[in-house]
Amino acid sequence: MALDENNAVDKCNITIDIFDKLKERNCKFGTGIELSVLGLLAITTEDIDTTINEIVEVNEYLSSIKGFGTFGIGKTQRIMYSAILVSQEYQKQFSKHAMNISAVNSITNLIIAQQAAMTAVIASSAAASSANSN
Repeated sequence: MALDENNAVDKCNITIDIFDKLKERNCKFGTGIELSVLGLLAITTEDIDTTINEIVEVNEYLSSIKGFGTFGIGKTQRIMYSAILVSQEYQKQFSKHAMNISAVNSITNLIIAQQAAMTAVIASSAAASSANSN
């Protein structure tokens, strides 16, 4: 969000608005590293309601895919992935803004890398815990 030229308070308000509207649509977003995705959306979207509708639509689609449904990844992560997919689409249309597309791609890649690292830590912790209990 620091790379965007708009007022910090405005960007934070947009981020909170996206978070609240997703919650209203039964898509409760995580409050950890997932929030960085909403920050990215706050600086790339022009129509919050359309963005929310697209995230909900992608989330519904992903929930029907094996590995993303009830017994797959958690709902919070699925919603985050939905938001990432929507933000990737907005990046294609983002050239009219002042921010460089490569900066947006870097931010998105960093978010994905953080999520992958956290998943690896959780998986290795679970494996270690399981090994110690035997």
